[in-house]
Amino acid sequence: MPDHRLNFELEMLNMEHKKVMLDLEKFPKEISEVLYKCKFILHSQLLSEWAQLKEKVSILREENRKLLGEQILLQESCEEVKRLCEEADEKIYDLWTKQKQLLTKASSNC
Repeated sequence: MPDHRLNFELEMLNMEHKKVMLDLEKFPKEISEVLYKCKFILHSQLLSEWAQLKEKVSILREENRKLLGEQILLQESCEEVKRLCEEADEKIYDLWTKQKQLLTKASSNC
């Protein structure tokens, strides 16, 4: 009887061993599948981030283009203001000179 019981336990251990070995054989495939899924998810995330960055770059380029246009307009406006100021300065100087001459003539006539 003890022999029968030992045989039974041995058979149970053998069956459990086979099951464990089968599970171990599946691990490389499961690991490979998980690795593939991780790579796929990572690739998807990177593609998404790349698309977002590409959109941001596009927006920033457009903003930069607008700012350059505004800068050109401001430079042109500044040049126009400078020109107008110079003209006004000349006119004021001319008027001052004429006034001075008139005052000089008036004081010499007295």
